[in-house]
Amino acid sequence: MGHGVNYDDINQIIASEHYNPHLVLGPHSTKNGETVINAFLPEAQSVSVIYQSNEYKMEKIHDDGFYSILINEELSKNYQFKITNHENHAWLINDPYAFENLLSDFDLHLFSEGTHYEIFHKLGAHIVEIDGIKGVLFA
Repeated sequence: MGHGVNYDDINQIIASEHYNPHLVLGPHSTKNGETVINAFLPEAQSVSVIYQSNEYKMEKIHDDGFYSILINEELSKNYQFKITNHENHAWLINDPYAFENLLSDFDLHLFSEGTHYEIFHKLGAHIVEIDGIKGVLFA
């Protein structure tokens, strides 16, 4: 189903039960130098990827709002989604799944043993700028 995404993963994403959404959502490079992008956007009637002045229409592969596309090039994380809702309003957002997890394995190790004494720098909401993209990191 879709571009290498299996039906079980899609259903788990839709039900908010997937153990690691980053494995499914966001950009994924293929061995052929292509990029697969998956998104769960239930409010959308249609979704396009905007990248370097190009617009690529995503395929809706599940009625609940799961979209996917295969683009024949490697993309940086500086793409945006153009979302159009059922009232024909459109807006642009950055894909939050295009960014790497900012909690390192070492952070998780220290947290799980109860010795990460500055975890407040990592958890909660923090205003950040990553590669020129401003937003709020929430962990």
